[in-house]
Amino acid sequence: MTDNLMVVYRTYFADDKDRDEYVPDELKAGVNKFIEDEKIGVVFDFLSKYVRKLYADSHIREQLKREPGLTFIEILTPSDIACVVTILKNAKGVWDQELRAKQPS
Repeated sequence: MTDNLMVVYRTYFADDKDRDEYVPDELKAGVNKFIEDEKIGVVFDFLSKYVRKLYADSHIREQLKREPGLTFIEILTPSDIACVVTILKNAKGVWDQELRAKQPS
């Protein structure tokens, strides 16, 4: 799992121009606020774009084939979501520095 976390960090957060859309403090509060604000799509985007990357696509496909009717969101655990939210919250400063360093002077 640690290797997958580094893949999520390097590939999907550090270079993602939309990463500021996912506010960790809002995400950690749960989905109710997103439902009330009619922004549940932000949660689904976050799950499908980032959290699912903790698992190989082949693993997700295998699970879905083995259990018809299962959705990929049911494969994800609360710990997976908490882990990615924590990474996003704790590493934001580093990512901002990386992005600034990549910008032409």
